Amino acid sequence: MLFLHTKVFTVPNEYHTNRLRCAKSVLSGKWDKEVPSLGIVEQEKFCKPLMETDSKPDTRDPVRVNEVVHGLGRPISISEVLEGVLKSMQDGGLCALIGWIG
Repeated sequence: MLFLHTKVFTVPNEYHTNRLRCAKSVLSGKWDKEVPSLGIVEQEKFCKPLMETDSKPDTRDPVRVNEVVHGLGRPISISEVLEGVLKSMQDGGLCALIGWIG
């Protein structure tokens, strides 16, 4: 599957980046050959230092967009959940779903 993906997207990608190389690879038949990928050792040599290096700290102060709404994150009670479910059932929102499940 990966080979098919590579073949299908190689020509359009090359066409947009380097049309001369794309034309040469199509005319020579090289586009139809499988492109060898890097081995895991080579990939680790490249990626490991990038992933293990600490990021630079962000010293910027965030810009406040709106005032903080402290009550926005307050937990809801069981009675509030049940009240919402019952209201939805009365409005016909959950009646079909509950009838379908049960």
